[in-house]
Amino acid sequence: PTAPSLCAVLRAAGALRDGHAGAAAHAQAAALGFLASDVVPTALLQMYSGCGSPRDANQVFDEMMTPDVVAWNCVMHCNVRYGYLDRALGKFCRMVSTGLAPTESTLSSVLSGCGRCGDLHHGCALHGWVVKSEELDPDLPLQNALLDMYCCCCDLGTAVRVFQRIETPDLVSWNTIIAGFSGVGDGWSAMQAFVQLKAVSSEWLAPDEYTFAAVVAAAAPLPAMCSGKPLHAGVIKVGLEGSVFVANTLLNMYFTNEDPGSAQILFDSVMVKDVIMWTEMVAGHSALGEGELSLKYFIGMLQVGHKVDNFSLSSALNSTADLAGLKQGEMLHAQVVKSGYEGNICVSGSLVDMYAKNGTLRGVYSVFCTIQKPDLKCWNSMIGGYGNHGDSEMAFKLFGDMIRS
Repeated sequence: PTAPSLCAVLRAAGALRDGHAGAAAHAQAAALGFLASDVVPTALLQMYSGCGSPRDANQVFDEMMTPDVVAWNCVMHCNVRYGYLDRALGKFCRMVSTGLAPTESTLSSVLSGCGRCGDLHHGCALHGWVVKSEELDPDLPLQNALLDMYCCCCDLGTAVRVFQRIETPDLVSWNTIIAGFSGVGDGWSAMQAFVQLKAVSSEWLAPDEYTFAAVVAAAAPLPAMCSGKPLHAGVIKVGLEGSVFVANTLLNMYFTNEDPGSAQILFDSVMVKDVIMWTEMVAGHSALGEGELSLKYFIGMLQVGHKVDNFSLSSALNSTADLAGLKQGEMLHAQVVKSGYEGNICVSGSLVDMYAKNGTLRGVYSVFCTIQKPDLKCWNSMIGGYGNHGDSEMAFKLFGDMIRS
């Protein structure tokens, strides 16, 4: 095989996430002496990144004699992708020290890592590099990376200034700033940004499902008549009512505004429902004290074949606690064990609360003893359970244990 054919095999292995085929091609490249060039090692970097092997990618990179900019970018992107921001920053510093100038792609990748890790300090330092560099002409992806970093780090003041300096923001820019406002709970600012986007909309710049999901999530705490229902109408107008992604945020908005009727209509209108939609219905009705409806949707979720998670189990258990339904609670306890969530603090706390409200003190004590580090909810449920069912001595003992812990 030639170097180009090996590169093709490596690209295919990376795309298929086939680490065995990639490793075999790596061994073949080493045997044929192709690792002395930059082309095959760079393809190896991309393959190992695609196969989820950042350790192997770093090892390949460290064995390269004179990596070019593409290789540096590949290894930094790989480290950022798998959450090794310190390694990516270390590689960035090494790249600069060798005299190679970082490209817009280099900085975009590392800024993305800073945003994901909430590392505002290094993000600001990289921003300073962008401003001072005479060789860089920040393109739109780099500006969007800066904007996303500040939004992820909850520095919306600087994010707005970065956004305002973008000459022609694209949809990614608008979605990022709207999601940024949503992330800090500033619903009105998110709505204002959405209105501004609508004002400049065109055939090439129109809100998509990510836009609507972000602005609906931001508007959820606001009165539904002021923002949520008009946004829902907008979703229908542009033909996104079948999007599960948007529907999930709309459901949350309706339950936040204590409008389960509208949530029910929306849920029934979506043909293909994912597990998140079902969980929203279970949790939403549970939060509103509608335990029977919550359990109905929990059972429905199981019947259509979705797997339960800790959130749906906790919500269903809270409903059985409010209904004082011991039989349903015990069935859910069995489901917890079957699903492997008995070690989850959120689920365990709901189990303790369910048994305590049902007065099953033996059950509540056995669950409580399995919890390694009980949280305040667990302690309160235990103390309340024993106190409400006539065992004040045990309640005071538990209170003392909680203080000492």
